[in-house]
Amino acid sequence: MTSQRIIFMISLPLVGLAYTVSSAGKPRPYMIPIVFAGAVGFFSILAITECHGLVMGTYDTCDLQPGVNSRHQLQNMAADVRRRRTNYVER
Repeated sequence: MTSQRIIFMISLPLVGLAYTVSSAGKPRPYMIPIVFAGAVGFFSILAITECHGLVMGTYDTCDLQPGVNSRHQLQNMAADVRRRRTNYVER
């Protein structure tokens, strides 16, 4: 587990709780809930970024041999050219 994951996994719930406590109850300076709301947004973006990273890592194909992805496509394109019908007569 990377340190980035540990940071947002621990701090996101704590900052969310701090925002809830600071925005309710007796009046406090208005900047305190704003700072906590910004921190919640920041840590949420970190969590979303980590999810995207996991998805991209799952479907990573950079370790395939060169031509593996295009070989099948090129064979299909060659077969399509032979089968293609046209409305004109080739000379």
